[in-house]
Amino acid sequence: MADQMFDTDLLDDRVARRESAFPKFYMRDMIDKKATLEAGETVWTAHEYVTIMLAGDSKLIIDRKAHPGDKKRFAKAYAAFKEGEEQKPDGFPLNAWTGMPAGYAKNLAERHCFTVEQLVSMPDTNLPPLPDIYKIVERAREFLDSKTSSAQFSKLQTQAEEQQKELENKDQTISELQESMKVIQARMIALEGAQAPVVPEPETPRRRGKVDKD
Repeated sequence: MADQMFDTDLLDDRVARRESAFPKFYMRDMIDKKATLEAGETVWTAHEYVTIMLAGDSKLIIDRKAHPGDKKRFAKAYAAFKEGEEQKPDGFPLNAWTGMPAGYAKNLAERHCFTVEQLVSMPDTNLPPLPDIYKIVERAREFLDSKTSSAQFSKLQTQAEEQQKELENKDQTISELQESMKVIQARMIALEGAQAPVVPEPETPRRRGKVDKD
């Protein structure tokens, strides 16, 4: 397939549209023309490629050499590729969502839609002609909203617990420092007492007796 610029040719500036993209990085062997001419035989070199699919369009598939922008935009998928792990779209899987009717997830997968997030981000014109599909999309949006609210609450709760723990640790540290200061102070007092010089008491002068004269 022709090497296309994904950002300029396929996506507009809407975040939702960008979130519907799903990449898969892989290695492709290609003939190194320069090395082949120099060696006099075919020399193959491996290059990083990426296949980019857009949720809602089963025909639109971009397959090209991976650009630095691809690796940055799809950092999680690229990291999984480098680690040899399975590359999955970010989000809640459609086949695990209880709001998805039986069989719908398979139909949407044929349109490169695998997550609830991708379903919500799909333009209406790309939705499959399934019964009540718009109601399902609305339920998906409500599901994500509730999921986000729950995640935000959990995040705030975690932050509060961490702050409380930090304050407790500070109080404990202050108490330990105070106790250490008391011990050090007591030791210094004891040390000063042991090293203090003993000052002798002054002697009382003797009274001279009278000398008898012959």
